[in-house]
Amino acid sequence: MRYIDMQTWSRRNHFRLFRTFNHPHFSMCVNVDITAFYPFVKRKGYSFTVSMVYVISRASNAIPEFRHRIRGEQVVEHETVNPGFTILVDKDLFSFCTIAHAEDFPEFAVRAAKNIAYVKAHPLEAEARSIHRIIRAMEKSGVKIHFCHISSALGLNAVLIAKKEGLPVTSEVTPHNLLLSSEQYKFSGNFALTVPPLRPRDDVSVLWSALKQGFVDVVASDHAPHALDEKKGASVWEAKPGIPGLETTLSLFLTKVNEGRLSFGELVRVTAEEPAAIFNLSNRGFLKEGNWADLVVVDMKREYEIDSSVFFSKAKYSPFDGIKVKGKPVKTFVNGKLVMDEGKIIGEIGYGKIVTPILN
Repeated sequence: MRYIDMQTWSRRNHFRLFRTFNHPHFSMCVNVDITAFYPFVKRKGYSFTVSMVYVISRASNAIPEFRHRIRGEQVVEHETVNPGFTILVDKDLFSFCTIAHAEDFPEFAVRAAKNIAYVKAHPLEAEARSIHRIIRAMEKSGVKIHFCHISSALGLNAVLIAKKEGLPVTSEVTPHNLLLSSEQYKFSGNFALTVPPLRPRDDVSVLWSALKQGFVDVVASDHAPHALDEKKGASVWEAKPGIPGLETTLSLFLTKVNEGRLSFGELVRVTAEEPAAIFNLSNRGFLKEGNWADLVVVDMKREYEIDSSVFFSKAKYSPFDGIKVKGKPVKTFVNGKLVMDEGKIIGEIGYGKIVTPILN
């Protein structure tokens, strides 16, 4: 099976793209004009399936195969979440895990237009409502859902209820939602701006407790880098949301291991083992004979201060700037080959492999 970036592929083939709604923070919410795309792939002899996507109702009605899917048993038609858009859940992808950013976008768009404060424009309830909506849509299909960057106690509770009911649902939490609260905006300003936003301390405490109890499946960096000028907007509505996390995540959590707040086993589970299992990454994520040797050697006594100005990333900012950490990665092996040694990248360009899930 071949995987493609739909947005890039569609542009190369001159398909019209449109946004789900007009807001600068979500310019990546792009859809393909399905009325043009579908006949093209059929002529080429390609096959494809729909999984948790938004399709314009008029376009789907104009194509017999989509009309059949919408009205038949293969696809569950769900309530409209934005004028003209419908969530479709395809049973054909039982073994494929669909990733969902759970947030009530229509409400966000309205609140943003009224220039209400950024955090209030992303209310806790919007995350929980979206999770409930997606779960209702997938209940009859059996499609696996992974909720990325859960940020609130309400959102996490919605996921845990679905798990208790036996539904194939998993979730992740980010370092910034586990380690920073909304108070950080006073110190970092737009550099702490992300979607979903940082939450109050009570939510941070609940998420950390859930991590310790094994209720959080994955900790993911949600690495979202931007150039400095993109973060320095005059207001939060002009700045791009996103935090670079690749170069801070491991040291931040090694510090928590040193402090006794987290065990090595727990850290390995949420950053390596669970992601590999959830996304069916064959021979990855576990220290096991025959698996690919993707390894990190850490010095648990090494102390340093996070300094974004020396990041390898072009995103030279971080809300963790100035924080002292204890525990540092000193060597990284990818596919058995040393690619980073004491802060120096020594791997050859192009050596890495694209990792794709194994579909059952």
